[in-house]
Amino acid sequence: MGSINVSQAAGGRGVSATISWTTGPTVTVKITGNAGYGAQAHWRIRGVNPDTTHYISDTDASTGTFEAVDGTSYAFQAIWGSASDGEIFTVNFDKPRTLTISEGDGASVTCSISNGSTVYDGDTFTVTANTVTGYNKTTFTVSGATLVSGNTYQVTGNVTITASATVKSYTLTLDAGDNSTITVKRTNSPLGGATTGNLSNNATIYYNDVLKISFVASTGYNIATSTVNGSSFTSGNTYTVSGAVLVESTATVKSYTLSLNPDTGTEILVYRTSSPLQGADSGELLDGATIYHSDVLKINFESDAEYEIAQKLVNQKDFTSGDSHTVTGNVEIVTIAGFAGIVHIYNGTEFIKYLIYIYNGSDWDQYIPYVYDGTNWNICS
Repeated sequence: MGSINVSQAAGGRGVSATISWTTGPTVTVKITGNAGYGAQAHWRIRGVNPDTTHYISDTDASTGTFEAVDGTSYAFQAIWGSASDGEIFTVNFDKPRTLTISEGDGASVTCSISNGSTVYDGDTFTVTANTVTGYNKTTFTVSGATLVSGNTYQVTGNVTITASATVKSYTLTLDAGDNSTITVKRTNSPLGGATTGNLSNNATIYYNDVLKISFVASTGYNIATSTVNGSSFTSGNTYTVSGAVLVESTATVKSYTLSLNPDTGTEILVYRTSSPLQGADSGELLDGATIYHSDVLKINFESDAEYEIAQKLVNQKDFTSGDSHTVTGNVEIVTIAGFAGIVHIYNGTEFIKYLIYIYNGSDWDQYIPYVYDGTNWNICS
């Protein structure tokens, strides 16, 4: 049962009434006759049991009980003899109502009556509903009707205030330049059920998502620029979403140095025949030249007539003249040479150098004469 509202009626002369109620539907009514009205007075309750009367005498009291129904008004009638003297008072029983507030994630409700309170028809309340940062309003209602923040509402039944919101969504854009890769992993999200793990280009992301962003260059390349929404970003760090996210990267080919160390009487000729770097010089390269990862170098070795190349080395490994080498790092090319076997013959004007070859029965082998100086044998020059 709810509250009791008592209204005294104008026709209630000759009697006075009290009414008591605690909990439950049982109501006790006590009516006392005023002096001078005698035993003829009695009273009854309209709408409950009209045939039941309660007799009173001067200054005496008669008490009756009945089962009240929520939301119903009852009229109490005083009677003298065979005539009715009208209603002496009425009692209205208000059914208790409950006010319930339901807030979803991202929604906030402020109400002048607290959640779970008992209210009654005719009570009024004010209510305001808002969304928190990063959420969009979806449903704001008062008992099914659209809620207007700041308005005053009147209780006419149970009250349910509902406020729900959805987290804002955005688009992830990945723009990885040639020879670079961008990896974006969602590690946390306010949206229940949002996929964690790696995200692809144009993926849907949500406010307060936490993204781990990494940049990797292809073999032979370095990451040149790595940005998130135009600002430099360190690979492996995390980023908290507050709007659309654009992740960009570029890569540049690694550069190295060419070192040429020809021995006396020898020459090293290096030609770049192809390069991944657009605009890289082709043709012959000199000592100290800049070379790039995956450059293709054609390497030739030459020597003067009186010298013989004993070793041709590229990065300390034997190398065949005329072959190509693909660059993966700094390149050092070395030759080691010595004098070839020669004689000088005077032609009447000058001495001319001649190489000596000896026929071994099938091939001509170069002959290299040595001269003993008393300690060592030296190539004759």
